[in-house]
Formats: sequence, C-alpha cells, structure tokens
Amino acid sequence: SCGPGGAGKPAEVGSARSEAATRGPIGRSRQFVLGCGGAKSVNGQAVFHDLIDDAGPDAPRIVMVHGVSQDRRLFSAQVREFSKQYGLILIDLPGHGLSARLPGPYGLEQFASAIHGVARTVAPRPFHFWGTHIGAAAGLLLATRHPELFASLVLEAPVFPGRPLASVASIIARVA
Repeated sequence: SCGPGGAGKPAEVGSARSEAATRGPIGRSRQFVLGCGGAKSVNGQAVFHDLIDDAGPDAPRIVMVHGVSQDRRLFSAQVREFSKQYGLILIDLPGHGLSARLPGPYGLEQFASAIHGVARTVAPRPFHFWGTHIGAAAGLLLATRHPELFASLVLEAPVFPGRPLASVASIIARVA
C-alpha cells in the first residue's frame, strides 16, 4: 500500500523537525517515502528535498541534485536567482544532507530512484534537470530510462564509477 498518497503516489511523511525548523534559507522542506508506483525504494526510507515555489505553481520546474559529499545547499546561490522564474526542487541524495541517515549501500541505481521518486511527486510535467558529478550521472541514468520526464539536462562532470570516459560520452549521445 502506498498510504495516503494512493496508488502511484508516494505518501508524505512527517519529519522529526517542524516545517518552520526545516524552512531555513532555502524553502519549504518535505520528505516522501519512495517505493510506490514503480519507483524503486531506497530501503523504504524517506528522501529529503526542498521545494521552492515562489514563482507559482505553473512555473517550469528545475530539479537540482548535488554531487558526493555535498547536499542541496550547494545550489543556494542559484536559488536566489532562479526562484523568481522557476519552481526549484533541491534533493538530498541518500547518504547526504538531511537524507544522510538512510541506510546504504547506495549507488547510481539508488540515487536515480531517489530522484525519480521525488520528481514524479512534485514535478507534474517535464522538468529541467541540473546535476553535478554523481548527481549528474544519476540524472543521466534516469533520463535514459524515462526521457519523457525531462525538458532539458544540465550535466556538470557526470561521474560513472568504474566506467571509462568514452562510455559516459556514449550514454550522453543516446540521450541527446
């Protein structure tokens, strides 16, 4: 069962912190349980993200995903500029930021599933994607499987552990 979200919609779950405590400088914070409607679960745990919708519900959305040893705050400077025209979704990948306590192990599959689970819940139409390093690689992996979700991709140095650089170029060529 997917809980209150119904079939195909992850259920929103409460956080140990109040919304006021998690709002901080970035925006409203929410957690969603993954694993419903085809999204792979990250050990059935919640993946944290911020939704900044200052531009309104009809504004195009940008999903922003950080690299290893970073979190959603990496994009703080971009939030100030882009939030006037875009709805922003900043994801803390499992093992990072406020998703740091999720049990591992995790890799590109789990990161792509986390992005998919959050984005399909808060981005009702094709979204723009901006990822750095491992976040870029996970977004690219997701784009090869679900190209219909994406309006565009900004990929900063996608890293595919254990794969030679030429294979990364061939993956990008398949999506382009």
